[in-house]
Amino acid sequence: MKQPIAIAIDVGGTFIKFAAVATDGKILWEGKCPTEARVSASRILDNIKKSALVVIGELRAMGVTAACVGVGTPGVVDSDLGLVLGGASAMSGWQNIALTQMLSEATGLPTYADNDANLMGLGEYHFGENDQARHLIFLTIGTGIGGAIFLNGVLYRGHAYAAGELGSIMMNYEGEEAYWEEFASTAAMVRSYRKLQVEKADRPIDGKYIMDGYLKGEEL
Repeated sequence: MKQPIAIAIDVGGTFIKFAAVATDGKILWEGKCPTEARVSASRILDNIKKSALVVIGELRAMGVTAACVGVGTPGVVDSDLGLVLGGASAMSGWQNIALTQMLSEATGLPTYADNDANLMGLGEYHFGENDQARHLIFLTIGTGIGGAIFLNGVLYRGHAYAAGELGSIMMNYEGEEAYWEEFASTAAMVRSYRKLQVEKADRPIDGKYIMDGYLKGEEL
């Protein structure tokens, strides 16, 4: 292929999603696997490494060599060093993780890391319909809530790389004080559904299960 191809990895609280992506944003191949975020940091790292190697294998079968690896992860990330500093409450032991070093050693490729919501914002800013917008806030709503802030067309990282952690805004809801993501994330929706659920589910309850029920007109 004429375009350089990157290995893209999105580490979520539930799944790791990975893909081969061209510089024009086209996804050539994609897959996912469980993060096992509550097991241990070493298990998460093993799953990330395996994900990258799977993509390399798929590209090799296409006769293509990857140019680099980009990985987005929950938490505060020193994007200059590729170091996960912490702040990802859903990830066991996920602090002081030399993420780019580990992936670079495993793949032999230049590797870059940043907060997952920052990278979502960068992707949407460059490939979405935002040509005229200079000031933007993006939100990711998954197992938690993340955000990315653009000021004058530049990603705002803030003090200690911690800007955009919008899910950590404190609020009071129905007499309970907690982070916004404790009330409004997909994980919060699943917890609420389970509390109100009457009939036994025919498969594990997750965001897709609830959305499928919504589309079928299920009252709850």
